[in-house]
Amino acid sequence: MVEGRISLPALTAELVKLHHKLQFATNKYRGSGGDGRRPAVRIALNALSDFLGNVYALDQDLRLPINELLYAIDDLDRGKVLELVEPAKVDHRPPNPLSNGLFRATAAALMEVYKLDKMPRKQAAAHAARKLNKLGYRSENGQRITAKEVENWRDLMKERQGKNDIAADRYATILSELKSKYPKEPKKAAQFLLGVLPDMIPPTIPANP
Repeated sequence: MVEGRISLPALTAELVKLHHKLQFATNKYRGSGGDGRRPAVRIALNALSDFLGNVYALDQDLRLPINELLYAIDDLDRGKVLELVEPAKVDHRPPNPLSNGLFRATAAALMEVYKLDKMPRKQAAAHAARKLNKLGYRSENGQRITAKEVENWRDLMKERQGKNDIAADRYATILSELKSKYPKEPKKAAQFLLGVLPDMIPPTIPANP
C-alpha cells in the first residue's frame, strides 16, 4: 500500500463508523432544543474530524476548519464568543434565521404543489397548513401555522426568485425536483415532500422526542 493511502477495507470501516456517529448525533439533535443541541453538533463535527484524520493521515491540516469550529462551540458553552461565530455587523435589521426561511420555502412549495392539484389558492394554503401542523411544525411565535401565513410565504418566495435569495432558491429547487420526479402526480409529490420534510427540518414538536 502506498504510504498515507488507506486500504479499501479500512476506508469502508471508517465510513461505517462515520455513519454510526452521525446517526447518533442526528438522533440526539432531534431530541433536544435550543443550545441543548450543541452537544449533538459537536459529536457530528468530531466524527467528521476523526474521519478526515484517519483517512488522510498525512494531511492532518484538512481537519483545521472543522476543529476551529469545534473550539468555538466549546467556548460558547463557557460563555466566550470567538470571532469565528460572532454575528456579522450589518447596517440594516438582521434577517430571520436561515432555517426559518428554508422552512417557509418548503411550506410555500407544498402549497404550490396543492395548487398544481387544482386546489384553489386559499384551500391549498389551508391544506398545507393542516399537514404541517399535524407533523408538529409551528410558527416562529410557537402558535399553529395558519393558512394566511402559508399564503404570505408562498407570495414572498415567488417575489424573491432571481434575487439571490437562498430561501427563494430553495423554493424553486424543491418545485423543480418534485415536478421532475412526479410530472403529472401532484398528490404523490406532496406526499413525498411531507415524508422527507422531518429529515430536512426537524419539527418544532418532535413525533418521537
